Amino acid sequence: TMEATKPTEQQEDERNGSRCSFVITGFGPFAGVPNNPTSTLISCLRNNKAQLLEDGVHIRETHILDTSAEAAKFEIQGIYSRLCSDKLNKDCDDKSY
Repeated sequence: TMEATKPTEQQEDERNGSRCSFVITGFGPFAGVPNNPTSTLISCLRNNKAQLLEDGVHIRETHILDTSAEAAKFEIQGIYSRLCSDKLNKDCDDKSY
């Protein structure tokens, strides 16, 4: 018997007519602001991912980053490295993160 395999990101994009995908970041709470509006935006996007995909919008990843500069830079570098390890990403020569 043939075992089913999960489609790649590229196959999902082609099947759904997406021309590009997005990685969207927001930030967590910070001094005096317990509910950062970008965290709310990320939650809304996560909750509506199926509808967005139906509409041709492919959100590849969402992240809520720590608000410290050091932590955010570390997390962004990790996201960038992971995305660049994906053979589909042709724009990883530019290190401007």
